Amino acid sequence: MSEIIMPRAIDAERAVVGAMLIEPESYAKVMSILCEDDFYDVRHKAIFKAISSLIIDDKAVDIITVKTEIEKQNLLPNENIPFLVASISSEVVSSAHIVNHALIVSEVAKKRRTIEVAERTKKEVLSGKDIGDVLEELGYSVEDLAKVGVSSKFEHINTYITEAFEEIQAASKNPEGISGIPCGFEDLDRVTAGFQKSDLIIIGGRPAMGKTALLMSMVYNMSVKNRTKTGVFSLEMSGTQLTKRLISLTSEVEGSRLRSGQMSPHEFQSLDASIATIYDSPIYIDDTAEITLLGIKARAKEMVEHHGVEVIFIDYIQLVSSKSRGSRQEEVAVISRGLKAMAKDLNIPVIVLSQVSRKVADREGPLGKRPQLSDLRESGAIEQDADMVMFVHRPEYYKIEQDEQGRDLRGIAEIIIAKHRNGDTGDIRLRFRRELAKFENIYDTIPMPDSINAPTYTTSQGNDNLPF
Repeated sequence: MSEIIMPRAIDAERAVVGAMLIEPESYAKVMSILCEDDFYDVRHKAIFKAISSLIIDDKAVDIITVKTEIEKQNLLPNENIPFLVASISSEVVSSAHIVNHALIVSEVAKKRRTIEVAERTKKEVLSGKDIGDVLEELGYSVEDLAKVGVSSKFEHINTYITEAFEEIQAASKNPEGISGIPCGFEDLDRVTAGFQKSDLIIIGGRPAMGKTALLMSMVYNMSVKNRTKTGVFSLEMSGTQLTKRLISLTSEVEGSRLRSGQMSPHEFQSLDASIATIYDSPIYIDDTAEITLLGIKARAKEMVEHHGVEVIFIDYIQLVSSKSRGSRQEEVAVISRGLKAMAKDLNIPVIVLSQVSRKVADREGPLGKRPQLSDLRESGAIEQDADMVMFVHRPEYYKIEQDEQGRDLRGIAEIIIAKHRNGDTGDIRLRFRRELAKFENIYDTIPMPDSINAPTYTTSQGNDNLPF
């Protein structure tokens, strides 16, 4: 087989570096379009790299300084550098068309990279490498290729004035001041003003705190009650298990009775009505167990574009794979950044569950059991990337039955808003009905039982599994 002749655009490359030599300020027009590896000719690559280095160091760019920088970095050891730089600069009279020439160089470079990806993929398939790993790496390579050569997009602020004012107007018409998507917990919505477009929201907690129960309670409030279109990625529980939880939430039939099938005629009647309600609810579930970041991004995009999904839930971040070759901390950092980018690209809120460190359980005292930002498991990048971080904390789990004011904490969950990039932090209290794995506004149901009419179930640390 003859050797592949790689695509190249030598004249366009020469025009780009020539324009930068005679008008260094033109570099700003192409810096987001090109990188040094986009140049096929090593001489043009060297000149571009030298000019970039000079500009980064805030030094003058001319024939002499570029020649000196090339020699300093030993980029072209066997080349007549003064002649090369002088001849290229003399061929260009203006930088007027530098962007067009840069786009040509970028497009041709993308073709070369596509060929390289195809050749590498072919070799990996023929070598017997696991086809799943090959396809996964191919997916990331294709995603990277799509980003190459995307020019910067900046706008005058007047471009965004209309959208900003429309959002303010929409919020002003809502007596509760809700500008985003309400989660159905009124005190929480009052603090957050609803979940906002492009926000990454993290919900953290120790096992058995009820993170998935809170997620499904939000899905119930949003989709079953208010018809908001939601997408759920469940990496731990099956779609059927999640649906059973939703049936229990809607029918108020205990999960243990659903599981055993031992229900009264009234409960069966309630079950039928609930299933009919849920059946047409705009909820889309993906329960792929080992889904990757790339898979989530692709399927979330499909949910939004084809089904109009308005909010995405992910349960939970530590189970997502990125195929990163670094440490687990580095992998979680890549996933966290990717999910934030996804929220911004799709312009919807993305709500992600996260485990927290065991340190929470080991700390002494009632306040020691409250999770903190530093407890987010495996990566500080989660805290950094998130627009909002909230924790689920149930003092009752740790046998703490009263707060410092003597108020009953049985059946109470604290939602601790520990970070809120665009608003207030603080604590919100919700009722937690363990038998239904359901969170509610405190005033939604009967009053909390007093010490005489206490719940019949007991709790103990490490033995508080939910009834599903």
